[in-house]
Amino acid sequence: MMGLQIADAVASSFFVALERSGYGFTEDRYVRMMKNIIYKHKGDYLGYGIKIFPSDAEKLVGVDQLHEWYPHFTKNRPPA
Repeated sequence: MMGLQIADAVASSFFVALERSGYGFTEDRYVRMMKNIIYKHKGDYLGYGIKIFPSDAEKLVGVDQLHEWYPHFTKNRPPA
């Protein structure tokens, strides 16, 4: 069960970094803390260590100023 708990912690960290709370804020602290342990290929995390699903949702992430952490995970991608 330990693997499931780790997966839940990672998924919930990204959820709170993307989804606004009832007060209109996001919490990206946990995502930033995990950056060094998330798999990446040539500096790009998306599609490797991070997968945003459905793919259409990827266009919405990073547009909101509350997602300021996002560009740090997309170094080899052009801005949306």
